[in-house]
Amino acid sequence: MITVSEEKKINSICIIDDDIVYQVLASKIIRSTELVSEIMQFYDGEEALTFFQENSENDNVWPEIIFLDLNMPYMDGWQFLEQFADRGFHNKKVSVIYIVSSSNSEIDKQKAKEFSEVTGYYIKPVLKEDYLKIFSNYLDSN
Repeated sequence: MITVSEEKKINSICIIDDDIVYQVLASKIIRSTELVSEIMQFYDGEEALTFFQENSENDNVWPEIIFLDLNMPYMDGWQFLEQFADRGFHNKKVSVIYIVSSSNSEIDKQKAKEFSEVTGYYIKPVLKEDYLKIFSNYLDSN
């Protein structure tokens, strides 16, 4: 069993995924951990990048952890990662990005490792135990 100190809590996380059902399910699971105060939700990479660009000087609204889907319309996860790095956002307070994808492809997993911003890769569905592990690792290191 993973335990986390009661007084520690993550201020904000971000889910970037076009699947509304996944967004609802993930949010419910994350809330049930009681380790996150706020969950930001974006339905494509472009929407998220716009938010980050508009708030580039306001560290207080940046999420501490980003969960990023790869396969999305308009701007997919790979394009998001490239632009996130190109715009220097990886130097901000947030820099913990987890890929959360239905893709079990070794090519995708290897490609994800090429981005220094990516901390891990999870195959959907992500279980409560996975979120607890991610959150406790983050809280222990900060």
